Amino acid sequence: MKICIDAGHNDRGHDTGANGRKSREQDITYGIASVLRDILTANGFEVKMTREKQSDCLGTSLHSSLAQRAKISNAFGAEYFISIHCNASESEEAEGSETYVCAFGGNAEKLAKKVQEKIITRMGTSDRDVKTGNLQVLRETYCPAILVETAFISNPSEEELLLNKQQDFAQAIADGLFEHVGHKKENVTVSKPRTIYKITDTYKQEIYPPNLGFCQCDCPKNNVDVDNYFNAGFFAWTDKGTIPVGNLVDSGIIYAQSKDNPSWINVAGKELTTLYVKNDGTFGISKMANLENKNIKTAISGIPITRNRKQVSMDEIKSEGYDGSELYNTWHNFLGISGNDIYLVAKKCAYEEMHWLMVSLGLTDVVKLDGGGSFVLSNGEIIETTDGNRRINNVGMWH
Repeated sequence: MKICIDAGHNDRGHDTGANGRKSREQDITYGIASVLRDILTANGFEVKMTREKQSDCLGTSLHSSLAQRAKISNAFGAEYFISIHCNASESEEAEGSETYVCAFGGNAEKLAKKVQEKIITRMGTSDRDVKTGNLQVLRETYCPAILVETAFISNPSEEELLLNKQQDFAQAIADGLFEHVGHKKENVTVSKPRTIYKITDTYKQEIYPPNLGFCQCDCPKNNVDVDNYFNAGFFAWTDKGTIPVGNLVDSGIIYAQSKDNPSWINVAGKELTTLYVKNDGTFGISKMANLENKNIKTAISGIPITRNRKQVSMDEIKSEGYDGSELYNTWHNFLGISGNDIYLVAKKCAYEEMHWLMVSLGLTDVVKLDGGGSFVLSNGEIIETTDGNRRINNVGMWH
């Protein structure tokens, strides 16, 4: 039997979901949907996800995002369509679970009632019943379709359920489907894949490439006047304050490029490994000394750590003007690429660990930014910083 599972909303841009105190709807829905997929697959169902990856963004607007979800289901030939969402309200008191169908009287209503019953029984949420709604993803799918509002992300206690009980929500939905279609559930345990390494005290932030920005702050690292930031490029001291070292571009403005660095700077004139985002949204990592006339919106150079999933040798690092002392065991920020996204990683580590850490996190190309005494990571408040309040030149931002 073919089942299409729709993890509601997009990761970023248009058609994003509601926000709780700690979470985003689009992340919760993907978590539940991916577990549901694994449960159904283990029970012999053929499953299609509308968002195959968490970072997937469908369509170019709200309407086209919803239309594409229905189109994916129809092209797959789904026999049932299940869309997963979180509810939200201006009132934190609003609570409970509800399930929508386009109209009463068919298989969609029968499935919805089974799923609703299983969620209420398993999760203990208030029963808001099965309802009808003229919703685009229900209206445009060819097969019986339901939309599950699992719980209220705006309710603090239900948000905890959504964060910590995604396996249970997925199992309840699966049990409702099994009972509806008369499937005898297999005794299988679905869990997240085991990892070889346990990585602790590691921060990883996905950054939508067009949102990556840099700001010259020239101020104490703990006193930067933006919410989400991390210390970024290397810098040098002059009698007039700090200046950026290497390559640095933001909003198309070139603040520094290697070819123009003062001759007394170690990387001056070198082809430096640089992460860049162009005005059309394309991005990558390349060696460059001149950033002029390249349609670059944002760019920063750093010490190359991983290139095409291979470790960059110390000899290669030194060829760009670094001496290796920058890679001692302390807190560092890294920018890397994985698929269609850029990631910020913060970790206390030394050179010997850096490449293996990045590979274990799924990154293919990585540069290390300034760290040590300059290290800081803020997400509305300082969440990690090295001792002191050293003056720094520039920070990176993801919003």
